[in-house]
Amino acid sequence: MRWEPEIRTLLLVSFALALLAPLLYATAPPPSCKAAGEVCGMDTECCSVNCEFNRCGPSKPWHEGIYVWVGLAVIISAAVIGLAYMAAQLFQIRVMDAWAKIELQELASGVIIAVFCIAFVASVNASAAFLISPKIAGTPPPNVGEMAKGAISNIYADGAQLYKKLGEAYFNVARVASYSYTVGISAWYVSTSISSSPAQGLYPLASEIGGAMDSVGTLLLFLAAQQSFIVFFINASQVMLPVGIFLRCFSLSRKVGGVVLAAVIASSVIYPAAFAVSNEVYSVFQQDLQDNVNGKLVRLSTPPYTLVRQGGISVWDPGNPPLTGLVCSPQMQRFIESPLSFIPTLIPGGAGGLAGEIVAVLLGGETGWQLTICAPACALAGTGYLACYNTCSNIVEKVYVGVKSAFPLLMAPYLMGYSLDLSGQDLHDWYFDNMQNVALPAAAKFGVLALVFSLLPIIIAMAMLRNLAITFGGEPQLYGISRMI
Repeated sequence: MRWEPEIRTLLLVSFALALLAPLLYATAPPPSCKAAGEVCGMDTECCSVNCEFNRCGPSKPWHEGIYVWVGLAVIISAAVIGLAYMAAQLFQIRVMDAWAKIELQELASGVIIAVFCIAFVASVNASAAFLISPKIAGTPPPNVGEMAKGAISNIYADGAQLYKKLGEAYFNVARVASYSYTVGISAWYVSTSISSSPAQGLYPLASEIGGAMDSVGTLLLFLAAQQSFIVFFINASQVMLPVGIFLRCFSLSRKVGGVVLAAVIASSVIYPAAFAVSNEVYSVFQQDLQDNVNGKLVRLSTPPYTLVRQGGISVWDPGNPPLTGLVCSPQMQRFIESPLSFIPTLIPGGAGGLAGEIVAVLLGGETGWQLTICAPACALAGTGYLACYNTCSNIVEKVYVGVKSAFPLLMAPYLMGYSLDLSGQDLHDWYFDNMQNVALPAAAKFGVLALVFSLLPIIIAMAMLRNLAITFGGEPQLYGISRMI
């Protein structure tokens, strides 16, 4: 028989390895081994079999010896094939003889596939430094995962800058759109007032900017999630690669093992390596996007010929409305709430602030001023205390109401002048023009680039997953995924 010498050799090697297998655990730690951190003199004294600088090191990961089980799987599979072949020759069972020969071929193929997978992972990690530009990675990445994370960080930084610019624009537009003022006067039972919101028409623009921020923020979350997926796939491959080789060694789990191996290579190697392609596509449009967001460097045509940025996402900062410092000052608060509300705040702790708010509600306004001024002033009036207090209270109330009514009239020229600055043409030049022609198109451009950047590696990995599953002898009909491809 043509196969007999090879099978005899395989049987001898298999049984020899089976006999030598117990030697793999000959250096197992004794039952009374030392824990991590304890003083040790040799490796066998430590539970982790790791003695460094006379101290026991931490325990090794649980999957440290998983490739030993892969080797045992190959030995067991070879032994089963050899026994089947001997039984076929002994009992002249041709079907079993054919099965043994086919299984031997599959086992040899599995070993070749295992060597290919391990070498492929190692070679891609070694060539990671050539898959991405040094100006992006900074230093050559140690593996293909770091290369992919560097490419994602590159586009993520541009998206974060765009999100920041949109946020600043949204804040300024919303502040101008929400500006309104009311000027009024009241005298006894008659009152009149004027209200105006000169930039209220900017609210739809604020909504558009908010929508652009939502889309950019969602894409940034998607990019960050892809970085997490890369870390997960690479860490999982350390366990799933030997598991796939183990399953590929047996006929009952061969198809599952082929799919597992294909999934490991596609997710931990093809998927992160494909970001090199995405990065090259993005680098073509990156400078144009950065110019739209931050402005373009242009050299002045007149001395001193310096470089300045022109364009970019930029809207006018309206600042605070006029007299904001006066309206929001502590002195104005004391006038409105009366000095009585500040007395309880002298109490240390949170109780003082709560008591001050209660007093401001109950004894705020003219009532507090009446008690503050009239009570001490009429204290020496004796029997005429009530008459004195009533007269004083009427005077204090009229002064308080008069000052409170006159204050809006005094502010009217400042408020109306500020609103006149917000004319229709100015609002168009300061906000609509930049947002419609620069900011929103930049957000749309980033959305397209981020989607292409993210989906291209996924499509490549899914297509390679199906092809590798066929190559490795797995199940090619990955229902759902094959239809998506």
